[in-house]
Amino acid sequence: MKRFPALTLLLVSVIACGSCSRFPNREAAGVEIEETHTLKVVTNSAYSLRAVYAIADRFIRDHPSFTVEASAVAGTAPINVFLTSKFAVGDAPDIFIYQAGSSTRLFAQGGHLLDLSDQGFEERFVSGTDESCRYQGRLYALPMDISISGLFVQMSVLWRGYIKNNDLRVVPRTIDEFIESCEKLRRAGIEYPVVISAANDTAAANFLYQYIHQNIYAENPHFYEDIIRGRRKWTDGEFQEMYRMYERLRPYMNPDAVRIDNGEAIRRFAEGEAAYYIGLSRDIAAIRKIQPDLDMLLVTPPWKKEAAGTHALSGVDTVVSGSGATPYPDEVIAFLRELSSAEGADLYIQAASSISAVRDSYIWYDPCLGPQNDVFKESPFSEFISRQWLPGFEDLFRRLNQEWFTGRPADSILEELERLHQQAISLNGAMF
Repeated sequence: MKRFPALTLLLVSVIACGSCSRFPNREAAGVEIEETHTLKVVTNSAYSLRAVYAIADRFIRDHPSFTVEASAVAGTAPINVFLTSKFAVGDAPDIFIYQAGSSTRLFAQGGHLLDLSDQGFEERFVSGTDESCRYQGRLYALPMDISISGLFVQMSVLWRGYIKNNDLRVVPRTIDEFIESCEKLRRAGIEYPVVISAANDTAAANFLYQYIHQNIYAENPHFYEDIIRGRRKWTDGEFQEMYRMYERLRPYMNPDAVRIDNGEAIRRFAEGEAAYYIGLSRDIAAIRKIQPDLDMLLVTPPWKKEAAGTHALSGVDTVVSGSGATPYPDEVIAFLRELSSAEGADLYIQAASSISAVRDSYIWYDPCLGPQNDVFKESPFSEFISRQWLPGFEDLFRRLNQEWFTGRPADSILEELERLHQQAISLNGAMF
């Protein structure tokens, strides 16, 4: 798969228009065109600007009186905050790619999104991926890409453990098998088989997200609604057990977790200093940049006492919407048709280094996902539960978890989590 050099700007802007695209400038060729209009597109990734630019070229072929201005606000939470501020002053872009989750519902509730229902978009996507894109049954966003959450396994490091222990090289499927594997790797001289960055609040919380999905959400998909309604609390025993399970991994994690960023954790995994890294499919690009041919797998998180199944957890990562106030609703829909076509999806996925939510996209992102290809595309789609949480609460959840790495007791963290969640309910609970 083609890789693009890293872009480091937090805010990047490009203009894609008839005069600077690959296609002939019709005005220069003596063909009269009507007054020029501009579609403004904002995305949460500088990488995806390349795809937006290419798709703009395709769009302009059929809409020669339009230019496309594309910009990126890097990061997931920052672009959602950026959009909220733009809505408040009536200056929203015409099209925006942003983090999937409760924001779509809030934006639609406020009348800020273009209704995309009855346009034939629903047939284009992997089954179930558009569930988080709806409000009151209407479609207000299109799923762009998917993340898979799981355990990265460095197979060559497991092989070293096999040689030393004269034991079969087996990828763990349960929490007990995982701990047993870590013990064997330690006896083989790999002191800390699990590498993690607790300086990165998202990376530090990946285990918790995976555990909740496998052990709590799987038993009761309405558990978060139960918390909202006061039928259960974050201080309940099931969440205390979650931290007890996390504690079982602590002896095998790098002791400097709170001092290293995610880039360093990925480097150690890629270079064979650890066998395991808990992460998301979007981390694959960074790993491959260090070791393009690394023999690794992304497997189902083994945090249950019994094997959890054959595929990792998956969720929509980003979505695209049109502004409800755009003066060009027909052209916005036409642009979204290009973006969500098989060809447009392939352009976007190659640029963003992710997995397409478009059913007919032919690009399957990376060989380490190979065993999950057919299973993932055929199995019921499972959404990331944290995307259903009240706005801002996920940030609190991640921040407090970081304090656990510095020695704060789990009971204290869960008590504060419950208190802050009650405050969030009083501010936003009406949306449920």
